[in-house]
Amino acid sequence: MPPTARALAWFERLGREVCVKPDGGTQGQALTTHVGDRAMFDAAFARAAAGFARVMVEQMLEGEVIRVLCLDGRAIATRLDRAASVLGDDAGTVAALVAAKNAMRQRRALPGHVPLELDPVALFYLARQGLDADAVPARQRRVWLRAISHPNQGGDVISGPPGLHAGHVALVEKACLALPGLRMAGYDLLVADRRRPGKAWVLEVNSSPGITFFHHPWRGPARDVAGSILDWLEQGA
Repeated sequence: MPPTARALAWFERLGREVCVKPDGGTQGQALTTHVGDRAMFDAAFARAAAGFARVMVEQMLEGEVIRVLCLDGRAIATRLDRAASVLGDDAGTVAALVAAKNAMRQRRALPGHVPLELDPVALFYLARQGLDADAVPARQRRVWLRAISHPNQGGDVISGPPGLHAGHVALVEKACLALPGLRMAGYDLLVADRRRPGKAWVLEVNSSPGITFFHHPWRGPARDVAGSILDWLEQGA
């Protein structure tokens, strides 16, 4: 399906890279980031429109995605959703690092954490970093294979992310007050730097948030959010 006149006009008016996605919860599927030219826009729109009645075109923002789980306006757990990536070691190629991480994925068998792929999307993001599958990244260099942070798209969940500034959590708890009747929700924030206060964008407010990744994170302590929810219900929620 070609883009609508309204969508195309908005893309041209923004004059910068955009994000194109279905207007609905898809866990990152059919979502295209860093769309910067007309050919990419047409392809991204067609992909998002396939099977979905509405398509959203948004300006592209960069940052870290933080999920805050709240009960009655109180944060009970946080996590960082990090886009699919590998960490350089000054020895292995990107392809070898991906294979090693996938082997670890298989050994750990964590629910929802899927294997990484060196597909055209990954190659696109490697090229943006001046790399390819045969490049050998420097030690501790984070190499990105996606811009989508959802674990179902190869992302990593870091529970209780180190250094998370309390101001980001306080912002979410304050936002809860603006949504009366929404007693349990997962808030996704995009922040420039989780360690510093500053501007944050609310990407999503999910009234049926999944809890699996708090129990089975890639990094960080597991959080018994199911137990916290049961305690909350038993106390007369």
